[in-house]
Amino acid sequence: MEQEYRPKFSSLIDLFESISVVEKGIEQVYDFLLKTPIVEDINVLVETLDLKPKRIYKINSVLKDLGLIQIYYRPMKIQLLDPVDSWEKLIQTKINTIQEEASSRIKYCHESLEKMFSAYELVKTPQMLVEFVSFVTPELDLESEFFTLVSQSESWIAHGIFYKYDYSRTFEAIKKFSSEFLTNIAKMIKTNQFKILVSDDYLEQVDNLFEKNKKFIPTLGNLLDANLNFDLRHTNKQFSNFVLKDQSVLIQPSFDPSGENLIGCFISSPKEIVEVFSNKFNELFKDAKPVRRNEKSKQEHNFYQILAAL
Repeated sequence: MEQEYRPKFSSLIDLFESISVVEKGIEQVYDFLLKTPIVEDINVLVETLDLKPKRIYKINSVLKDLGLIQIYYRPMKIQLLDPVDSWEKLIQTKINTIQEEASSRIKYCHESLEKMFSAYELVKTPQMLVEFVSFVTPELDLESEFFTLVSQSESWIAHGIFYKYDYSRTFEAIKKFSSEFLTNIAKMIKTNQFKILVSDDYLEQVDNLFEKNKKFIPTLGNLLDANLNFDLRHTNKQFSNFVLKDQSVLIQPSFDPSGENLIGCFISSPKEIVEVFSNKFNELFKDAKPVRRNEKSKQEHNFYQILAAL
């Protein structure tokens, strides 16, 4: 019985707390009235609940003001009002009060903000949206695969953290695209300028990628015979991955929960943010060392640089 009683009494504590009523013993009195709706002798409450008469009178006065009971005098009699109806009215009144207070405070917040904007003559600027591009799609999009290299005139590419990505999928899929589309991609890469900054750890991974994917060198055709404008450097400093395109667009990769697999990228263009990353890139790039390799051919050299940039 005691185990059954505890959740009932606990629900009364929560209920009175929800309407901000804190009155010592009120839950005990109301619990008694739920079981005995009419009390004709106040001393019954005093003796049963072990509360002083003064406290009982105070509690009943609060319950009456809340509309939960009626009190008849000469002699004093307490009668419980319909608990379902009275509590629904009481809770609705409390909700209305909360909503009115919230609306008033919200209005005050808006008015205060507008006053500050007006006082300092501040102008609202439109917020630039961030676009997410997913790479986890059944159909391969070549432009997305080469997103670091596709730009109007230049790309600054920072690779500080290595992530898992199926480059063989990209090179295998190239054969499926039209020659016109491949020509446009190749033309863009041939004519644009690229600054590529990699961490020493990332550079080791590029070495491994090169050895695993050399078989795809013939797939890229005349692109690897061109004089590519790539400036590839490495540093032992730590930094995140990002790409700056044409000094106007910032691209940041998105990884799965493991932090190892690339699933897409976020694209944004607020000038202030682009400037922050641009300054960060320049600071790292100026002190970085050029990557020196002794490939056997121009194709191998260009393929290595493209792998570092992807």
